[in-house]
Amino acid sequence: MSHSNVALLALVIVASCGCYPSNVIDTQDRQVDPGSAAEVFAALEWAAATTEDLPGTYASVLIEGDIVSLVVEARYIFHVGGTYSGAALVLSPANPERLEYQTLNGTWSLDGDQLVLDDERAVIRRSGDFLRLEHAEGRIVLERYELP
Repeated sequence: MSHSNVALLALVIVASCGCYPSNVIDTQDRQVDPGSAAEVFAALEWAAATTEDLPGTYASVLIEGDIVSLVVEARYIFHVGGTYSGAALVLSPANPERLEYQTLNGTWSLDGDQLVLDDERAVIRRSGDFLRLEHAEGRIVLERYELP
């Protein structure tokens, strides 16, 4: 898989803002169980994705595997008719201490249980509003969302 396509398999970090009083939290209470999100998605019933399932806007909600070291977040728009556009926030190949956005546009199709993005393939499964893409470099779960 090319660096650009690997970059589109990513983990989204969603932060929310609010006003809360300052509190001191014990160290053990600040720890996040990295397996908990993966366990939730593993428990879902995944089925084969169809051409009708894909059109829409998606954001990554889970990433696992080697691509975690490259990608921070990714978004896709799959259009009816087989085109897509994507953007990913990745570690810069030239300077790994710097983040940058990479974009990609192309065509998509389904070939059995494979999503074909241009000439790259990943196994794709669906569960409700979630798509799961699996490739040798890792796994990503995307969640469908509506644009405002």
